[in-house]
Amino acid sequence: MKANGVLVLASFLLLSLVKVEAVYRSLFYYFGDRVGDRAMPRGDMETAVLSLSTQISYFDEVHYTVYLNTDGILTFIPGIQGYPAYPFGSKLVDTNIKLIAPFLADLDNSDEQTTGNIWYRETDDYNLRRRANQEISRLAAGSDDFQAKSLLVITWENVKLENDDNIDTQVTFQVVLANDGKNTYALFLYDDNNEFGDVASLEDFKWPQIGFYAGDYKRSFTTQNSMTSKIFEDTRQSNVNTPGFWLWQIGMPDMLEKNIVDPSSVAIDVSSGERPEGDIFDVDVDVFEVDNGNEQCEECHSNARCMAGGLCCQCIDGYYGNGLICLEDGVPQRVNGKLSGLVNGVRLERIDLHSYIVTEDGRAYTAISRVPASIGLSMQALQPINAAISWVFSMVMGKGKNGFEITGGSFMLTANVRFDTGERMSIKTHFQGVDSAGYNIMAVEVDGNLPSIPQTERITVDDYKETYTRTSPGTIKCYSERLLRISADESIAYTVDQTIEYDECVGDEQQQRDLIKAMRVSSKGNYATYDSDEQILRYAMSSKSAPSAEVVE
Repeated sequence: MKANGVLVLASFLLLSLVKVEAVYRSLFYYFGDRVGDRAMPRGDMETAVLSLSTQISYFDEVHYTVYLNTDGILTFIPGIQGYPAYPFGSKLVDTNIKLIAPFLADLDNSDEQTTGNIWYRETDDYNLRRRANQEISRLAAGSDDFQAKSLLVITWENVKLENDDNIDTQVTFQVVLANDGKNTYALFLYDDNNEFGDVASLEDFKWPQIGFYAGDYKRSFTTQNSMTSKIFEDTRQSNVNTPGFWLWQIGMPDMLEKNIVDPSSVAIDVSSGERPEGDIFDVDVDVFEVDNGNEQCEECHSNARCMAGGLCCQCIDGYYGNGLICLEDGVPQRVNGKLSGLVNGVRLERIDLHSYIVTEDGRAYTAISRVPASIGLSMQALQPINAAISWVFSMVMGKGKNGFEITGGSFMLTANVRFDTGERMSIKTHFQGVDSAGYNIMAVEVDGNLPSIPQTERITVDDYKETYTRTSPGTIKCYSERLLRISADESIAYTVDQTIEYDECVGDEQQQRDLIKAMRVSSKGNYATYDSDEQILRYAMSSKSAPSAEVVE
């Protein structure tokens, strides 16, 4: 990284850069007119002003007004209509323009046929604030008590990167400013499908910048490759070990002459792509060996111990899993997957599926992309896919266990769904464990037909309870009846018959006696929507798990 003046980067340890794909757009904070966003005027030098209900702090000042610009920046003073908000090709510190630059470049969205909108809003939506709070408290040291009062969400969707050779480009990125009235954090997200063409080969191209500037000719910060032909690599890198996702604390009380601060006082050179020692967010699966002559215990996760007479592993306090894989309590989880198969005669080939799970209350948000409009509304009925994910990370009550504690996130689930309208659907879901980047991986195969669902804002599923019963080692069965509601007057009843197969460690006699063989799962807040413009399905629900003998609310 490079900065002018005191080099201090963020309020958390910078991690290694991973040169892989960036953030899937379905995991952006929600944006667009469907969530009440306003759209900036189209053009290549447009400005919009947003008056805030909650002040944001930036360096050592607070602001109630933010000016948005086509060219990938936020400023705190109005620009001059018809002129660029920033002199391209100049370093941030060479101007007096206080700004936030998620992607400062000569951008254009004039063409309504080939480019998208620039969306913006301030929101106090509870679920979005909760997501931001959890991401910040997880990744930013010293932020445990941070509670955002509001979020400023700005999204540049499918804008064009201007160049003299008319090389086709398309860029989507998002900045989220989370503030509690005193502290402000900036989250930058970059789409994994950004297309930069061959502009890196141009000789006189004015290269974009990513960073911040206090407007005082001293305090500035830019990413490693800003103003170089390698700047596009920064959109696929990270300082929090999630490609395409960056996080900084950009305002705090008594900031005075300080720059953006890393309380560790260590500036880590992340340009090498090497992982620094002591990476506190390293989720690679490490094992330790126990010298007891038993091979099973040699496979235990580093946050697990041997139990059941040395036959099985068990995660230690503060972690959960099957002992071979252990995850930290309270940390949001993400699932990446692909969905293939045949729905109502339409073939689907490895379309994207991504989930974000708030583990503290077992709430799962799932998005499926590239869903054809001809079957999009009907596929809202594929709620059992999200229900499986919600079960895996369900909130545990009493002595209960969720799916991840039982299976370690590796299992095969077969669900046969029958609708009272006559349709049948087979869903085979293979949960493949946790990869080296900390993502849970799954693949879904579907085959069958779904009922016709008319256009509506959303469909819901009535709250329900079901029992997951261990019928034999490594096998769980569950049968439930559910009701899908299209409107107050229209509903479809259906049943879901599930079989789950996984590798189970059969321990000693004591472990077998202590084994709870039936878990009662309660599911609430279940809904689905389909956005025909974006061709994205979205599901949400929350689940709780407890032994079947206990009451689950």
